[in-house]
Amino acid sequence: MIVYFQGTTFTSHGDYRHDVPAISSRNLHDLQFAEYSFSKQSLLRIDVKFRDRFLVNYVYGFNTTSYIFFVTVQKRSHLPGDEEKGYVTRLARVCVSDVNYDTYTEVTLDCGGYGIVRDAFFVERSDSLVSKTDFRGGRNESFLTATFTNGKGPEDVGSDLSSAVCVYSLTQINRLFDENIHNCFNGSMGHRNMEYISGPIQEGKCPGIGAMGNIHSFCDVGLKISGVFPIVSKPLQEFEGADITSIHFAESGDNGGVFVVGTSGGRLLVILLTPSGDLKLLTDYQLTEVAEVTKVVLAPDNDIIALQKNSLTKIRASNCAAHKTW
Repeated sequence: MIVYFQGTTFTSHGDYRHDVPAISSRNLHDLQFAEYSFSKQSLLRIDVKFRDRFLVNYVYGFNTTSYIFFVTVQKRSHLPGDEEKGYVTRLARVCVSDVNYDTYTEVTLDCGGYGIVRDAFFVERSDSLVSKTDFRGGRNESFLTATFTNGKGPEDVGSDLSSAVCVYSLTQINRLFDENIHNCFNGSMGHRNMEYISGPIQEGKCPGIGAMGNIHSFCDVGLKISGVFPIVSKPLQEFEGADITSIHFAESGDNGGVFVVGTSGGRLLVILLTPSGDLKLLTDYQLTEVAEVTKVVLAPDNDIIALQKNSLTKIRASNCAAHKTW
């Protein structure tokens, strides 16, 4: 069965809104849940006690052979009265083989002093990005690229903010997830910190040491946890006074790679990542609509496609040299 994965931020609008789960797997035939029985349900819910005030903003999702990932922005605490603790960017992971979401795990994404993710893009293979991360495992590694702001929350936008681009290797991501899960199994962490997720999770406690026997794969055990070790990356590029709202990356063969990013004010920035690992701003182009660029894509024919609230703009990348450059 071919399924698609859906992340949905809770809203009070609609008579049936409480029936819509936070995350679900749906088959492409009739858009119903992939599994829905007494013992297996392909969905994950925020507990009804916290659902209306612990809003999870689903920013981006991607999959690999073994896992499904969601990039989110959510409050640091699900408890009422803890609003002053602010917001945090989290990466959620669940095993592809887990139809019941028993392996759902969250880990914080850290990008220096920039805490709120605005957009992300998964790069399946990249040689040029290897030089810009701590990954040293060889060629053809996969990477998650993301743009963050120094805003206070997901609704904090505007040109008075500054932004940064961070890059995380898939190897680094999975290693930190496994370390966080192992931290629960080996007795270093007593609690799963997942009170805001519905469903039985053994009263929120981590298993006793050795209680699960020999574990060959964490996908074979049900363990919903919120990990304490963040996935950390230093900013690859910082943008003072620019609210970067969208990001795309493409390999450029022997020439390195290209970042295309959009801003809240309708600007497109094209940044070359050279084979030596240097970054060079090629183009700073103002779109006709002075509004947030919600998504930007570098198409296979080298066209740059930018999506905004009221327009879709297509620009020939080969013509970028005619525009203002720094």
